[in-house]
Amino acid sequence: MFGLSADGPERGLRNALRLSSSLHHPLDLLNFYLNWPDRFPTSSVRTIASAGVTPEITWQPWLSRPDGSHRGVPLRAIADGQYDAFIRQWAQAAASCDRPIYLRFAHEMNSNGLPWSASAPGNSAHLYVDAYRHVVDMFRAAGASNVRWIWSPNVAYRGSTPLAAVYPGRSYVDMVGLDGYNSGTAVAGSTWRTPAQVFGETLEQVRSLAPDTPVLITETASSAAGGSKPRWIRQLFAYLGAQPEVVGVVWFNLVTRADWLLNSSPADLAAARVGLRTF
Repeated sequence: MFGLSADGPERGLRNALRLSSSLHHPLDLLNFYLNWPDRFPTSSVRTIASAGVTPEITWQPWLSRPDGSHRGVPLRAIADGQYDAFIRQWAQAAASCDRPIYLRFAHEMNSNGLPWSASAPGNSAHLYVDAYRHVVDMFRAAGASNVRWIWSPNVAYRGSTPLAAVYPGRSYVDMVGLDGYNSGTAVAGSTWRTPAQVFGETLEQVRSLAPDTPVLITETASSAAGGSKPRWIRQLFAYLGAQPEVVGVVWFNLVTRADWLLNSSPADLAAARVGLRTF
């Protein structure tokens, strides 16, 4: 599978389809991000599905403040049922869509920078697992069998929470998602890393932790600072295509801390075309 995270109308669908056309490759997945105050995006899910694309929702448990900042939802509050009414609304709406949906709840929980991280104040690995399982159980109780659950840690790094501590178990995970980037020298303190250096160690851990579970690369991209971005793109598809458990990749086609765009230059676009031909 090949997917994109993009900006623009309909959760980025138009721009993602335009890019996939330029790549001469179909778009299988469209990832977009929603916070907990947001209602279930029924209209967007149906529009995306009607285009022959599976929607992938990254569901972030934080609440918006009037000043535009965010307040994290405590994992204990989720696990204890304090948000059950809201979760039930989403579950019932998802079930009524009757379309395949990938749901990525509270991603990168093993990292240190998010309010739902296991290491955040007031949280723990045990609470993360309890909260994740509680959300899944509520969707299943609502009959949302069309939802596939992606447990999506960041690639492991020094100081991150061990994956085994935050793994909810095979019965709660349809697919493992991995987020990993090559920042090159675009971010202070970072260095250029090949795709194998970004994903290799964590894929080994996943093989041991969740054998026979498909893996989707749910976020990846490369900056152009510090090396050859076209070469990195070609290496990415060649490397991931050689990993038997990897069933797809979702490119983060946005500009945030760096220019992650797959079509930043004609050379980037050409490299992606070459890589996708045999992916």
